[in-house]
Amino acid sequence: MLAGRILDRDAALLSHRRRIAAVQMGCPPSNRQRVEADFRLRTEIRSSMLDFALVIAAYLLGSISSAVIVCRMAGLPDPRTQGSNNPGATNVLRIGGRKAAAVTLLGDSIKGLLPVVVCHLLDRSVGVLALVGMAAFLCLRS
Repeated sequence: MLAGRILDRDAALLSHRRRIAAVQMGCPPSNRQRVEADFRLRTEIRSSMLDFALVIAAYLLGSISSAVIVCRMAGLPDPRTQGSNNPGATNVLRIGGRKAAAVTLLGDSIKGLLPVVVCHLLDRSVGVLALVGMAAFLCLRS
């Protein structure tokens, strides 16, 4: 079994060296090489589209106001019109108390954490992970 692996590796290395030599000599690429290059390009485009979709989804998830949702579910007044007119956990604390503020804070935390965890589970690059976190955070602040 080990001998088979070594032979397979050697054959792959020889094939790779032949392709490199053909490119260096100016030979046109084979149909298989064109197909492989086309597949790599399509994979990169799909990957970029997924990265873009993750950033947009993080921004949209961050735009949901958990303070307004909590206040509506608890029968409290709209935090954008009461207290400091700021839909945040501190204003919900003023309007509705500790429980409502804790739920609002938890909702805001999940809004920022969820897109980053999903991005991490999809094994995206560190740069995309940072962009997703930044998009969720920037929308939380606006």
